[in-house]
Amino acid sequence: MSLQKYILNIAQSAKKASEKLLLVPTVDKNKALLLMARAIITNKAFLIKANQKDLRIAKQNKYPK
Repeated sequence: MSLQKYILNIAQSAKKASEKLLLVPTVDKNKALLLMARAIITNKAFLIKANQKDLRIAKQNKYPK
């Protein structure tokens, strides 16, 4: 699968998900966002380390910035 096709598939899936989220009450969406924010904060060091690894690999493979 080409990168363009892969990105298009992700975008189409995101659109479908956004349509389903319209049916979810705002209070529930806000709770989910808070849980996700807490998870990001809790795992900050791990996420930064993983991102640095991804950037290193991308640089080695000469991916465009």
